[in-house]
Amino acid sequence: MNVSENSLASTDSHKKNLIALAVNYFFFFAAIGAFWPFIGPHYRHLGLNGAEIGMLGTVQPLSVALLAPLIGAFADRRSIHRRMFRLLLIPTALAAFLLYFAHGFVPVLLGMTLWAASSAATMPILDSYAVTFAESSQIPYGRIRLFGTMGFMVVVTGVGWISSLLPEGTFLLMYAVLLLAASAVAGLLPATQSRTQASGVLLKFDLRGALRDPVLAGILVIAFLTAIGQGTLGNFFGIFLSELGATSAIIGLASAIVAVSEIPFLFGSGWLQSRLGNARMILVALIAYVVRFTLYAVAPSAEFVLPVQLVHGLTYAVFLIASVRMVYDLAGRDRAATMQGVLAAALAAGSVLGAVVNGVVADVFGTVRPVFVVAAIGNLVAIIVFVAMRRHWADKKDADRAEALPSAG
Repeated sequence: MNVSENSLASTDSHKKNLIALAVNYFFFFAAIGAFWPFIGPHYRHLGLNGAEIGMLGTVQPLSVALLAPLIGAFADRRSIHRRMFRLLLIPTALAAFLLYFAHGFVPVLLGMTLWAASSAATMPILDSYAVTFAESSQIPYGRIRLFGTMGFMVVVTGVGWISSLLPEGTFLLMYAVLLLAASAVAGLLPATQSRTQASGVLLKFDLRGALRDPVLAGILVIAFLTAIGQGTLGNFFGIFLSELGATSAIIGLASAIVAVSEIPFLFGSGWLQSRLGNARMILVALIAYVVRFTLYAVAPSAEFVLPVQLVHGLTYAVFLIASVRMVYDLAGRDRAATMQGVLAAALAAGSVLGAVVNGVVADVFGTVRPVFVVAAIGNLVAIIVFVAMRRHWADKKDADRAEALPSAG
């Protein structure tokens, strides 16, 4: 095969892989759109208090923190990413089905534990697929992730309207069906080839040594602090809107708006990274988070919150693009799923702290509004950490530039 034929074969392969990733992201985040915006109000419908909701909010991030790095490392070592992703989605769907019938704190806790354990590594594995493909195809990771936003946007709006017409908890059944669909379409993903040397000897990854890198450590600390606020949104935002008098349709619309806000940032991710660089993108996201949570804290009505949702793209999407790429660049292709799992674990640990603290705060004040003050403070501290780490960011950037220069020898 000549050079042009090789190029054509490579192009055809990239197209097939891009389509496979696009379809998988669409269905995976469509399922998320049927679940996360509505689980908080469902807890309230079941009569759970703030402390119980906060405790339930710790189950998923704890599972991610404990299991995602281990499952990611296992998938990396065995090169069975597709198989793991497909298999994990099945018990996740089963857990959602069981949650539909769960009433009372203990049954819900048991159902959420099964759900959290089985879903812990699904997103890191899918992201490792995407960022590896982005590197080889020169297609920005954000543009691949955009298909997930589309799936979320389509489903969350529909579920919001349908849920108001159907029995309470029906969204859980919709979520389970979408997860099974995601598991089926995951068969389109290409089988990962072994990322180790041809000799077949498994490479060892020194996680403790990797964490001594001040840039990587800084990213994980900042992710932890930021996740205090992200966890707040996951566990309490739907309840917050309900307290403001919003219906399930408005809750669905609010979630659809955040999906729309991600589109320009995900589509233009390559341009953003070339203009700002990943480190500056993280700083911009942190500042925008402080503004966003402050506006929530003073919101007089649900209608006021809707335009604030547009800030989501500048916060979540920008932070996601920059952090995923920085961690991948620092860890390398051989341990992509492992380090995406570590990043997910840092985010999860922050969510645990946010869920516990904010559950107590909501009970003390009798409303969830003050939890957004806690979230804003977490991001202010993250900005301080970023400023303290600025010398290391600069050193890393200079080192990358030096490596790109041609050798004088």
